[in-house]
Amino acid sequence: MLKLQRVTVLPLALCFLFLRREMISSYAAVQEHIISSTSTSSTISSTTAGGNKSQLRKSKSYLDKNKVTKMTQDNKKQINSKDGGFVDTSSDEATRINDDAKSAKNEKVEINKGITSSAYTESPPSASSTTNEDSSKHRSLQSWAYENISSTGTNLGICQGDCDSDNDCMDNLKCWQRNRGDAGPSQCTGEAFSWYDYCYDPDAPTGYFANLHIDEIFIITTHNSLALPGQVFSPNQNHGLATQFDDGIRGFNFDLYMDDDGESINTSHGGGDWNYNPKDQIDDLISKLDDNKNEFIIIQLQSNLNDNGNELLSSWFDSRLVKNFDSSVVLGEYLKKGQQVLIVTDSNPNPRIGIHRTQSIISENDYSWTSRYSTPPMGHRRGPTHPNYGVRFMRNMNYFSSLTGTGDMVASYVVHDVGRALGNIREFESQDYTGGRVNTLMVDYYRQGDSAKGQYEIFMVQDVMRKAGSNGFELGQECKYTWDDLCKGDLECGKTSKWDDTYICCEDTIVPFGWTTDLCVQQNEGDLCGTTEDAECAGSLECGKKNMNDDTYVCCDETFVPLGWTTDVCAQELQEGDKCPSTRDVDCTGSLECGKRSRSDSTYVCCKDTYVPFGWTTDVCKQELQEGDKCPSTRDADCAGSLECGKRSKSDGTYICCKDTYVPFFWFTDVCR
Repeated sequence: MLKLQRVTVLPLALCFLFLRREMISSYAAVQEHIISSTSTSSTISSTTAGGNKSQLRKSKSYLDKNKVTKMTQDNKKQINSKDGGFVDTSSDEATRINDDAKSAKNEKVEINKGITSSAYTESPPSASSTTNEDSSKHRSLQSWAYENISSTGTNLGICQGDCDSDNDCMDNLKCWQRNRGDAGPSQCTGEAFSWYDYCYDPDAPTGYFANLHIDEIFIITTHNSLALPGQVFSPNQNHGLATQFDDGIRGFNFDLYMDDDGESINTSHGGGDWNYNPKDQIDDLISKLDDNKNEFIIIQLQSNLNDNGNELLSSWFDSRLVKNFDSSVVLGEYLKKGQQVLIVTDSNPNPRIGIHRTQSIISENDYSWTSRYSTPPMGHRRGPTHPNYGVRFMRNMNYFSSLTGTGDMVASYVVHDVGRALGNIREFESQDYTGGRVNTLMVDYYRQGDSAKGQYEIFMVQDVMRKAGSNGFELGQECKYTWDDLCKGDLECGKTSKWDDTYICCEDTIVPFGWTTDLCVQQNEGDLCGTTEDAECAGSLECGKKNMNDDTYVCCDETFVPLGWTTDVCAQELQEGDKCPSTRDVDCTGSLECGKRSRSDSTYVCCKDTYVPFGWTTDVCKQELQEGDKCPSTRDADCAGSLECGKRSKSDGTYICCKDTYVPFFWFTDVCR
């Protein structure tokens, strides 16, 4: 009976496997047809297509066949779900997002052709068991993990090793020769294997944006970036786009409208007849981008542009514009292609020409904030919510306050305060729809606020957000702009020491006499205290010279002022035999005392006991001399135990330790028996 069942099941299993293989083959053919029919690049040859399909199957990215198909399905789910990611659930918007997803899929295929994923392994595989057939120099940045091919590798791709020279690397890649302690190329992630050298791309993007996704960055965005004094009725900024870029702004917000002729673009804010053509401003911004190829900007449109307007705006940015943006791709991939600008709009999007839908990429809070001293409104205005089916998106915090709805410089000064801004950001991050993240702060009059070391306050917020997060810098981390608000909790920002101008977050600070800056209080015994003030040392610690022969000031448990001195010296914890130049018993551990080593040696050392020889004024250490040892002090106490000190004989005046002594008739000194 059992044998019969096995015989019956086997053909069924074989049939199932055959059908499954046919389904996979059909599916692959459909996918190949989609890729070849929608790609903007030249037709893929059958050989190349087959190779790409093989690589796609191995990729860990969204190019996995199931995940590529699932992107469109997930976007549909977001539209139809009661608590999905987008506010607008109309059928038109659903169609629009579906089109965006298809365009994104096509662009993703365009960007990531030939991707191979690589994982770091603890030990390198042997050359005999490993091939490099699937390797490619075009691996996307997010896949640039160290990959160990073999110790005699050739034709190696990015972050693959081991290479011995550039000849071992593909095309224009170079071999990074690692020295001891060298982590390897910055474009590679993970941990390099032991002595291996790795190939890298010398032309790969560098800088802040190179290896980050859109939901991993933090930038400052100017609200109504083109609303400038003398140009519009109600300004929100004081400086043009080029100056904003130079100062560090990487997010821009444009109000754009079609001119009366229906062909050209203008910008305005606040109504009236105050408007102008923004082309010159945008050209200035483009010029800055051309000079800074590793920089990436995001432009959020409040737009009434028609199709002609979108085409015109797209033509201004030309090849610098990201088209069919894919949030799963790191920004460095776009920078490699010279694409530095991502545009999103709240109306009439067209991803194929680089005008994307805001609600698909950016989530944000409400923006009506009238009381500058209150917390900004935290209600969800629009955009995806967290979680968003694994799709990455930006979180924009609207952070401009105005009682009247117009730009308010006084309010901007107040809300840009570092401590206030970080506190409000923490509140924003606590909202469910943010998933604990914020990627951009949209502000009016970004230069308003205090400054330190030539930096505006709002960029101090950017610095701490990029390096530490909204809680602030941790203990020991650098706080180069010197403000306590940059540090976490009750930590304070001060100079590391008198000799080091580096500012770090520490537990407590003081302003030494004659100083105008804070200095970190030293917490541990032995820490340097260059000011010589006890206040520089924490708690009951005192500041003094390390010892009488060392002018280095350190924090110690106790100090004293030696006779004739005017400065403090740390009391020592010296052991028996250690030198104690202070001559003070307190410098010696426990019951040890400080005295001259002997009557003939003026070196002061710690010893078990001391005495003051007849006619002397200083202490001398009692000796622990054995039988036969010389005892020039003539004192019995210098001899160990019950031994006594006396002349060796009546004819030898050398004093030694012996078992017993006597005083000969008419003598006044002891003689050994």
